[in-house]
Amino acid sequence: IIAASALSRFRGCQVLQGLVREGLAVPLTLRELEEKANYFYKQNRLDEAVKLFRRLLVLRRDNAEVHHRLAMIHERRGEALEAARHLRATAEHLLRENQPQQALEALEKAAQLLPTDTGLLSALVDLQIRHGKKLKPGAARGAEAARQLVTILLELGEKEKAGEMLR
Repeated sequence: IIAASALSRFRGCQVLQGLVREGLAVPLTLRELEEKANYFYKQNRLDEAVKLFRRLLVLRRDNAEVHHRLAMIHERRGEALEAARHLRATAEHLLRENQPQQALEALEKAAQLLPTDTGLLSALVDLQIRHGKKLKPGAARGAEAARQLVTILLELGEKEKAGEMLR
């Protein structure tokens, strides 16, 4: 409302406060905002869903589910880079919550979207090294990610980094 009006930010906030006070506008709780965003997502109203999910990220930065939803929206739109960015953020949050299996799944999905991204491949290898014992048997593709990473590094002429990976 404030951004769409010709009012200054301060004046817009005053007007909005008056609307809330008069019962003409109702502020949403975080839960209601998330429910509304999920509703728009399920209705395939992706532009509206993205706006609300982004607002949720501003209000609650450490939310793996919101990053995951944004990743799915960007993937639907064919925006692989943005989808992978949100999947990586999902994985980081999941690792902080000690959920390495779910983090692995998010990183693997991101690596499918961007198969030559050395940062993602490196993150997959790192996750396998650090959390391999906590993962389901056969679940991690750490060796495959490492092979891909070494191949890409060699193609880029990064022989020293490739050698470090092999040690």
